[in-house]
Amino acid sequence: MTRIGAALTLTILVAACICASPMALATSSDLVYGLYASAQVALPPNRAEHRDARAQDVLLRMLQAQENLMSFEGTAAARVYIGGRNVLNTSVGLTIERPNNVVVRWLGMTIKPRHGLIFIDPQMFVSNDYTLSVVSAPAQGSRDASARSDRWIISAVTSGSSQPELRWILHVEPGTWLIRRAQVTVGTSAAHTAVIEADYRQAGYRRWEPVRLSAQGRMVLEEFLPGFLVNLVAGRGDRSISDEVSDSAPLVMLDFGAGPTEAAAKGQSK
Repeated sequence: MTRIGAALTLTILVAACICASPMALATSSDLVYGLYASAQVALPPNRAEHRDARAQDVLLRMLQAQENLMSFEGTAAARVYIGGRNVLNTSVGLTIERPNNVVVRWLGMTIKPRHGLIFIDPQMFVSNDYTLSVVSAPAQGSRDASARSDRWIISAVTSGSSQPELRWILHVEPGTWLIRRAQVTVGTSAAHTAVIEADYRQAGYRRWEPVRLSAQGRMVLEEFLPGFLVNLVAGRGDRSISDEVSDSAPLVMLDFGAGPTEAAAKGQSK
């Protein structure tokens, strides 16, 4: 009886193991599939983090490129065009004190730009209020680093709690890591948009100073001119001049290479 009982017990155990194997196999397969699925779901956030990491790296290089420009003061010839017609010529004094402090002086008037459209300081994008991401990267092995298609294009958008909301598209030149072109939109309407392009000269190690700047869009006038003069040159309350960037949009040009700029320009480094 003992041998029969033992044999019966062994038979039951073997049968139990054979029946349980498919279940164990299924459980194991489900676990592997679940881990794979989890990994697949996690891919987009990882890619987003990688993209943001690249944007932060570009920002770091932008900061390093200008880390020795603590202040700059110079004189520029300023021209204002509306609808392609030159409506104002003057000489302006520009003072930059980093971070994010720009003052324009002319004809006894002082203007402090509100959105940083004259000297776009990368320091402003360090704030937690901004979310940065890479829109496109330069082509590998590009021989023409100045071509727009071969620049880093970075999106910088303020958080929903910031007033007003600013949306920047920055064209950053590899090699110098300068913002050569920028487009900024205030709020969600394309009606309040400006485009800024700038040329710089190297004035020392990790120090670049503005040479020429052009800024287009109606809101640009509000950055460069006092309110009463904006109404004077653009038309008092006249909305016939489009706010959107176009051939007829207001254009402001600053040229630091005209006149006694070299003598007037002075600055401070670290």
